[in-house]
Parts: sequence; structure tokens; C-alpha cells
Amino acid sequence: MTAIRECRHCGKRTLVADCEQCGRPFALTTAHPAGRLREFDDGPLDALPAGWQPGVCDFCSAKAAGEALDKVVSFGMRQKTCPSCHTEFFSEPA
Repeated sequence: MTAIRECRHCGKRTLVADCEQCGRPFALTTAHPAGRLREFDDGPLDALPAGWQPGVCDFCSAKAAGEALDKVVSFGMRQKTCPSCHTEFFSEPA
């Protein structure tokens, strides 16, 4: 399931999805349709590309790939931040 969330810090609207594996919400970025884990410079998605659906969050993907625990945690924290201003925005009311 996807939804649009607005960051209260910068006002940018970002698509978010629920992970198919763990159920946690995560911000969708340009990395996801490209098949990559999110990096700092990846921008937000404002629409789903045709024929693509989000699946597993960065935390679960990094864990499944056997990344070191510190990297898994970093990906888990990063997926909860606004891709534009990098402020955590899932703890704010929707």
C-alpha cells in the first residue's frame, strides 16, 4: 500500500509504502525503482513508475543481503527520513 506524506519540516510530498515483509512504512526514493538501496542523495518519488510496485523496505533488503548490522540499522533509520531534507518524519502525525 502506498500513500503520500508531507514533511512538516520542508513541505515536500513523498510517496511512502508499507514493507511487504515487516509492515514498516518507508519513504520511496529514486533508488527503489532502480533496484538499489536508498543512499543520501536519492530523491523522493512523487509517483510510481508505470509497471513498478514497491516491495521490501531498505532495512529488510539490507538484512537479507547479509549487510553488517551497523549498515542494516543505518538503512532502517534512513528509510524513515524525508528524502528532500533528511529529517525523520514518520513520528509526526500524518
